[in-house]
Amino acid sequence: MKKVLNVLGIIGSCFLTVSLTTIMICFVFLLNIKFAVSKSGINKLLNNIDIVETIKEIDGGVVWEDLTQISEDTNLTEEELEAILNNEELKTEFSEIFDGVISSITSEEAYKVSKTQITDIINLVIDEYNKVADKKITEEERKEALTEINDEFINDINTSLEEINLSKILAEENMPLFRAIDFIIFGGFVYALTVAIVVIIALIGLLRWSPYKWMPYAGVAATITSFITFITGLFIKLITIEDADISKFIIPFKSSASSNFYISAFILLAIAVLLFVLNHVIKKQQATVINEETIAIETAEEPKEN
Repeated sequence: MKKVLNVLGIIGSCFLTVSLTTIMICFVFLLNIKFAVSKSGINKLLNNIDIVETIKEIDGGVVWEDLTQISEDTNLTEEELEAILNNEELKTEFSEIFDGVISSITSEEAYKVSKTQITDIINLVIDEYNKVADKKITEEERKEALTEINDEFINDINTSLEEINLSKILAEENMPLFRAIDFIIFGGFVYALTVAIVVIIALIGLLRWSPYKWMPYAGVAATITSFITFITGLFIKLITIEDADISKFIIPFKSSASSNFYISAFILLAIAVLLFVLNHVIKKQQATVINEETIAIETAEEPKEN
């Protein structure tokens, strides 16, 4: 009977391992998506993008020509303009706004920028300008520029942001789908997956009647997930974009996404190796303890010589 229960436990654990692998794959993919649209992920992406080269590609270079004309009017050289546009602090400020905009695309409420955020960006631009320009912007000119950031100006920006919010532009019958997407990507779905992983591992432990025999099953799930995650990162890396202009915008995203998948795959593989090693060590220790107890019992049962 004990052997039958052991076999049933192994079979049940194998089925649970398939479920665990599926959930772990979803979990890792979701974490990578959440990181990509988070403030840290967007900031990392922006730091990998040459803002100047990107602007030069917009509208055939018209936008860049307008900017250079403005810089000439303010006695700012092209190199100084490039230094301002590629400033890391400025990218960090914009990453916070991009994070808010992206995370609210599928929500019922559109993201709204605040007067403080725009004011901070203007102050940062002026500070960076004064670092490189010969003719400095005075405090009076700074105050004059900041007075232009009034409620009407902020409302115009937020009205534009509402135009990319799906709840504002899609029919009502499509909203349940996007509410589900909002919950999965930006809501608490990742916590539900975490609970599911813990519960399945606990069930495997119960089926195997052991505090450590669940480790090989979890290790197999982590290994398979690691392999699929690595293949996904490699696939993203190898995707080719025919349009040269579009590829310049996509390449930084591809590089960031693929590197994140590679890191995830390495972490999963490390966890799998750790689980296999721990299982081997604990199993060996258990065998040693059992052997010592058996020897002790046999010694105690030996008849005493008269």
